[in-house]
Amino acid sequence: MALLNIFDTFADTPGEALRAVPVPTLVIAGEDDTERGSAEDLAGVLPHGEVRRVPGDHVSTLLGPEFRDALAAFLA
Repeated sequence: MALLNIFDTFADTPGEALRAVPVPTLVIAGEDDTERGSAEDLAGVLPHGEVRRVPGDHVSTLLGPEFRDALAAFLA
């Protein structure tokens, strides 16, 4: 449900707002996801950002076990 609710939140977020995020943040992107900008650039703006690349593109990434595993490891 949380992932589905994200679709209602698309907005440009100023860099200064991203640089103010105080918590560890995981950016998960598909190895073949080249349509939505750079996951590495986004994580680089976040003070505690890190990137995990998993198999897939922008949509199929969500269906693979690697996405779930990366998220679970981060939250653990």
